Amino acid sequence: MNKKLAGFLIITAALVSLAVWELWGRESLAYKDVLVLVRDLPAGSVISAEDLDLIRLEKPPEGALTGEDSQELIGLETAQFVPAGAPLDSAYFRQSRFAVGIDTGRGIMAVPQEWLLSLPQTLRRGDTVDFYSGETRVLTAVVAYARDSANQEVVSYDRERLDASASIHLLEIVGDTEELTALAALAAGGERFALLYS
Repeated sequence: MNKKLAGFLIITAALVSLAVWELWGRESLAYKDVLVLVRDLPAGSVISAEDLDLIRLEKPPEGALTGEDSQELIGLETAQFVPAGAPLDSAYFRQSRFAVGIDTGRGIMAVPQEWLLSLPQTLRRGDTVDFYSGETRVLTAVVAYARDSANQEVVSYDRERLDASASIHLLEIVGDTEELTALAALAAGGERFALLYS
Protein backbone atom coordinates (compact mmCIF):
# COMPACT_ATOMS: atom_id res chain seq x y z
CA MET A 1 0.00 0.00 0.00
CA ASN A 2 2.81 2.38 0.89
CA LYS A 3 4.56 1.63 -2.41
CA LYS A 4 1.38 2.42 -4.35
CA LEU A 5 0.91 5.67 -2.42
CA ALA A 6 4.55 6.62 -2.92
CA GLY A 7 4.29 5.89 -6.66
CA PHE A 8 1.10 7.94 -6.91
CA LEU A 9 2.71 10.86 -5.04
CA ILE A 10 5.82 10.72 -7.27
CA ILE A 11 3.71 10.70 -10.45
CA THR A 12 1.52 13.52 -9.11
CA ALA A 13 4.56 15.57 -8.11
CA ALA A 14 6.10 15.02 -11.56
CA LEU A 15 2.89 16.10 -13.31
CA VAL A 16 2.51 19.16 -11.07
CA SER A 17 6.17 20.07 -11.67
CA LEU A 18 5.73 19.69 -15.42
CA ALA A 19 2.57 21.82 -15.37
CA VAL A 20 4.27 24.54 -13.28
CA TRP A 21 7.26 24.54 -15.65
CA GLU A 22 5.10 24.78 -18.77
CA LEU A 23 2.60 27.32 -17.41
CA TRP A 24 4.93 29.56 -15.42
CA GLY A 25 8.54 28.40 -15.14
CA ARG A 26 9.56 28.26 -18.79
CA GLU A 27 8.35 31.78 -19.56
CA SER A 28 9.62 33.25 -16.30
CA LEU A 29 13.03 31.60 -16.29
CA ALA A 30 13.88 30.75 -19.91
CA TYR A 31 12.27 33.66 -21.77
CA LYS A 32 13.66 37.18 -21.97
CA ASP A 33 11.92 40.49 -22.71
CA VAL A 34 13.40 42.17 -25.80
CA LEU A 35 12.62 45.49 -27.45
CA VAL A 36 10.90 45.66 -30.84
CA LEU A 37 9.36 48.42 -32.95
CA VAL A 38 5.59 48.60 -33.25
CA ARG A 39 5.83 49.73 -36.90
CA ASP A 40 8.34 49.65 -39.74
CA LEU A 41 10.71 52.63 -39.63
CA PRO A 42 12.86 53.84 -42.53
CA ALA A 43 16.44 55.03 -42.05
CA GLY A 44 16.64 58.46 -40.39
CA SER A 45 13.52 58.06 -38.22
CA VAL A 46 13.82 59.48 -34.69
CA ILE A 47 12.75 56.98 -32.01
CA SER A 48 10.05 57.91 -29.50
CA ALA A 49 8.59 55.92 -26.60
CA GLU A 50 5.47 55.18 -28.69
CA ASP A 51 7.61 53.34 -31.27
CA LEU A 52 8.85 50.72 -28.76
CA ASP A 53 7.29 47.57 -27.35
CA LEU A 54 8.46 44.46 -25.49
CA ILE A 55 8.04 40.85 -26.57
CA ARG A 56 9.19 37.67 -24.82
CA LEU A 57 11.53 35.33 -26.67
CA GLU A 58 12.99 32.02 -25.54
CA LYS A 59 16.29 32.49 -27.39
CA PRO A 60 16.78 36.14 -28.34
CA PRO A 61 19.65 36.99 -30.70
CA GLU A 62 23.01 37.89 -29.18
CA GLY A 63 23.04 41.60 -28.29
CA ALA A 64 19.25 42.04 -28.43
CA LEU A 65 18.17 45.15 -26.52
CA THR A 66 15.98 44.71 -23.42
CA GLY A 67 13.48 46.90 -21.63
CA GLU A 68 16.32 48.42 -19.61
CA ASP A 69 17.71 49.92 -22.83
CA SER A 70 14.51 51.71 -23.88
CA GLN A 71 15.38 55.12 -22.38
CA GLU A 72 18.74 55.13 -24.16
CA LEU A 73 17.03 54.53 -27.53
CA ILE A 74 14.59 57.44 -27.27
CA GLY A 75 15.90 60.33 -29.34
CA LEU A 76 18.25 58.20 -31.44
CA GLU A 77 17.55 57.68 -35.12
CA THR A 78 17.48 54.56 -37.23
CA ALA A 79 20.68 54.01 -39.22
CA GLN A 80 18.84 51.68 -41.62
CA PHE A 81 15.35 50.36 -42.32
CA VAL A 82 14.13 48.47 -39.22
CA PRO A 83 11.05 46.22 -39.53
CA ALA A 84 8.33 46.01 -36.90
CA GLY A 85 8.55 43.05 -34.52
CA ALA A 86 12.26 42.31 -35.08
CA PRO A 87 14.45 42.19 -31.94
CA LEU A 88 16.40 45.46 -31.79
CA ASP A 89 20.18 45.74 -31.76
CA SER A 90 22.23 48.86 -30.96
CA ALA A 91 23.81 48.66 -34.45
CA TYR A 92 20.44 49.71 -35.92
CA PHE A 93 20.65 53.16 -34.31
CA ARG A 94 22.84 56.27 -34.20
CA GLN A 95 22.77 59.72 -32.64
CA SER A 96 20.11 61.75 -34.36
CA ARG A 97 21.34 64.26 -36.91
CA PHE A 98 18.23 66.26 -35.99
CA ALA A 99 18.96 66.48 -32.24
CA VAL A 100 19.04 70.07 -30.97
CA GLY A 101 19.33 71.72 -27.57
CA ILE A 102 21.79 73.18 -25.12
CA ASP A 103 23.35 69.81 -24.32
CA THR A 104 24.06 69.13 -28.03
CA GLY A 105 25.39 72.59 -28.97
CA ARG A 106 23.14 72.41 -32.03
CA GLY A 107 20.12 74.40 -33.10
CA ILE A 108 17.57 74.64 -35.89
CA MET A 109 17.18 77.66 -38.15
CA ALA A 110 14.98 78.67 -41.07
CA VAL A 111 16.81 79.84 -44.18
CA PRO A 112 14.92 82.66 -45.95
CA GLN A 113 14.84 82.55 -49.76
CA GLU A 114 16.51 86.00 -49.93
CA TRP A 115 19.68 84.53 -48.35
CA LEU A 116 20.13 82.11 -51.24
CA LEU A 117 21.70 82.37 -54.67
CA SER A 118 20.79 78.78 -55.49
CA LEU A 119 18.74 76.03 -53.89
CA PRO A 120 18.72 72.52 -55.42
CA GLN A 121 15.10 71.39 -55.76
CA THR A 122 16.22 67.80 -55.14
CA LEU A 123 17.11 68.54 -51.49
CA ARG A 124 15.19 66.40 -49.01
CA ARG A 125 14.96 65.99 -45.25
CA GLY A 126 18.11 64.37 -43.86
CA ASP A 127 20.46 65.55 -46.63
CA THR A 128 23.76 67.14 -45.61
CA VAL A 129 24.13 70.52 -47.28
CA ASP A 130 27.07 72.94 -47.59
CA PHE A 131 26.59 76.73 -47.66
CA TYR A 132 29.10 78.55 -49.86
CA SER A 133 29.82 82.25 -50.07
CA GLY A 134 31.82 82.54 -53.26
CA GLU A 135 34.36 79.71 -53.03
CA THR A 136 34.36 79.63 -49.23
CA ARG A 137 32.38 76.96 -47.40
CA VAL A 138 30.65 78.75 -44.53
CA LEU A 139 28.61 75.98 -42.96
CA THR A 140 27.73 72.30 -43.22
CA ALA A 141 24.27 71.45 -41.90
CA VAL A 142 21.54 68.83 -42.08
CA VAL A 143 18.22 69.60 -43.76
CA ALA A 144 15.55 69.32 -41.09
CA TYR A 145 12.64 70.39 -43.30
CA ALA A 146 12.22 71.09 -47.00
CA ARG A 147 8.63 72.30 -47.35
CA ASP A 148 6.46 73.63 -50.11
CA SER A 149 4.34 76.83 -50.11
CA ALA A 150 1.52 74.93 -48.33
CA ASN A 151 3.97 73.97 -45.53
CA GLN A 152 3.95 70.29 -46.56
CA GLU A 153 7.18 68.29 -46.63
CA VAL A 154 8.52 67.92 -50.19
CA VAL A 155 9.02 64.24 -50.97
CA SER A 156 10.27 62.33 -54.00
CA TYR A 157 8.17 59.74 -55.75
CA ASP A 158 11.21 57.97 -57.18
CA ARG A 159 14.72 57.03 -56.00
CA GLU A 160 16.45 59.38 -58.43
CA ARG A 161 14.47 62.35 -57.05
CA LEU A 162 13.28 63.28 -60.52
CA ASP A 163 9.59 63.41 -59.55
CA ALA A 164 8.89 65.63 -56.51
CA SER A 165 5.63 66.41 -54.74
CA ALA A 166 6.26 70.19 -55.07
CA SER A 167 8.95 72.88 -55.23
CA ILE A 168 10.87 73.79 -52.08
CA HIS A 169 9.63 77.04 -50.59
CA LEU A 170 10.93 76.82 -47.00
CA LEU A 171 14.18 75.28 -45.81
CA GLU A 172 15.12 74.65 -42.16
CA ILE A 173 18.52 73.32 -41.15
CA VAL A 174 20.16 71.79 -38.08
CA GLY A 175 23.71 72.81 -37.33
CA ASP A 176 26.24 74.00 -34.77
CA THR A 177 24.70 76.97 -32.91
CA GLU A 178 27.77 79.18 -33.31
CA GLU A 179 28.01 78.44 -37.03
CA LEU A 180 24.29 79.15 -37.52
CA THR A 181 24.73 82.49 -35.73
CA ALA A 182 27.71 83.31 -37.97
CA LEU A 183 25.67 82.43 -41.06
CA ALA A 184 22.87 84.76 -39.93
CA ALA A 185 25.39 87.56 -39.31
CA LEU A 186 26.85 87.15 -42.81
CA ALA A 187 23.35 87.21 -44.31
CA ALA A 188 22.52 90.36 -42.34
CA GLY A 189 25.62 91.94 -43.92
CA GLY A 190 24.27 91.21 -47.40
CA GLU A 191 25.96 87.86 -48.15
CA ARG A 192 24.05 85.34 -50.26
CA PHE A 193 24.79 81.65 -50.34
CA ALA A 194 24.87 78.83 -52.83
CA LEU A 195 23.78 75.44 -51.47
CA LEU A 196 25.50 72.26 -52.56
CA TYR A 197 24.90 68.71 -51.44
CA SER A 198 26.23 65.32 -52.39
